[in-house]
Amino acid sequence: MVESLAQPARSMSATVAVLPHELIFNAFLAVTALRYFVVTGPASQPPYLYLALLAVSGLTFWLDRCASTPVTWRVRLGWYVLAMSIVFNYMRGTIGAIAGPAQDDALLAADIALFGTSPTVWFQAIEARPLGEILSFCYVLFFPYLYGSLIARLCGERGTTERFFAGLFSLYGFGFLLYSLVPALGPSLGEPQLFAAPIANGPVARWVLDIVLAGSNGADVFPSLHIAVTLYILLFDRRASPRRFAVALVPASLLMLATLYLRFHYGVDIIAGVLLALGMLALSRVRLRLSHH
Repeated sequence: MVESLAQPARSMSATVAVLPHELIFNAFLAVTALRYFVVTGPASQPPYLYLALLAVSGLTFWLDRCASTPVTWRVRLGWYVLAMSIVFNYMRGTIGAIAGPAQDDALLAADIALFGTSPTVWFQAIEARPLGEILSFCYVLFFPYLYGSLIARLCGERGTTERFFAGLFSLYGFGFLLYSLVPALGPSLGEPQLFAAPIANGPVARWVLDIVLAGSNGADVFPSLHIAVTLYILLFDRRASPRRFAVALVPASLLMLATLYLRFHYGVDIIAGVLLALGMLALSRVRLRLSHH
């Protein structure tokens, strides 16, 4: 049965509350481990990392189920911050092992069908070093915006925190799965012929580009999680934290614009990111209850 998160919690002795991301993110872990086993066989070590993450997820749920306290529910939710970070950094090897070739040509073809060209090309007409510096700075704000939001929510009350985590880590579960199904490098690396010349970068832009190239897992293009995560947090805060929303609106909007200006994403990546954010925002308002006997 699906119920609103805003409803009063029932006795934990009578029911087990399962949040959507506990199904979706862990389903991604299980599917990825299975794909690994199919491709590399049971003697391969990497799939056991995904199974270990899956086991810890179950353990944090069980601990909160046995004795729900402010500590146990925060550990249960906060675990996914660490799991997400581990998975993202580990996916470079995963993509190389279980995914096919880069799909940049297919993504570019989709852009051409929808827009006539990839929208990132349009920004060549307004490229300027000062603009690039501003947008590059806003782009890298993604990390403090994400982790700052996670910390702020974990310090808040349970109901809002559960809704926030339920949508956000469901988003990551779907996003990581799509990374592994549609690997791509992005327009700058995958389709450089689109551009007449490299962007004239200043020191901030060059620094950001170094960070992106060093931190990329080699497939983090479709969907754009910079778009999906930023838009999700922004829209969640519009109701839950209006002041935070007002402060973040302009830099977050510039952050999302930077994904195209800096040539990191195709137009279809942006569309997919927006749809993913909106879908997971809707999902964040429900939770699943499984009867316990």
